[in-house]
Amino acid sequence: MDNYVIGERIKELRTKKGMTQQELAQIIGITYTSISYWESGKSKPDIFQIQKLADYFNVKIDYIYGKDNDNLESKLQNDKELRTLFRKAVDLNDEKKGKLNNILKASINALWDEESNDKESKS
Repeated sequence: MDNYVIGERIKELRTKKGMTQQELAQIIGITYTSISYWESGKSKPDIFQIQKLADYFNVKIDYIYGKDNDNLESKLQNDKELRTLFRKAVDLNDEKKGKLNNILKASINALWDEESNDKESKS
C-alpha cells in the first residue's frame, strides 16, 4: 500500500477538522511524531490505527487507503470549474502532466500548511 496516499488522506481529514497532529495523536493514543511520519509517507498506521481513524473521521477504511474516492467524485460533480480543469489536464502529454502534478502537490501542500497554521494561531 502506498504510504504517501495514506498520509495524504490522514492529513486531509485532520486539517478539515482543524486539528493539530498532537490532537489527533491523543485521540488515537499514539505520539504526534507517528502522525507526522504517516503524513509524510515515512510510515503507515497498522490496521487497528486505520480503524480508529476511520471511526473517528466517519469514513470508510478504503477511503484512507486511497481505494474509495466517493468523496472526491461527488465534489468534482458539484464543481464545474474543477471538472473543466481536470478535463484539460487529462489531455496533456505525459511530460506536462508530470509538471502539473508537481505544481499541484507543492501548491496544495503549501495551502494546507497555511490553513493549519492559521487554525493553530487562532486557538
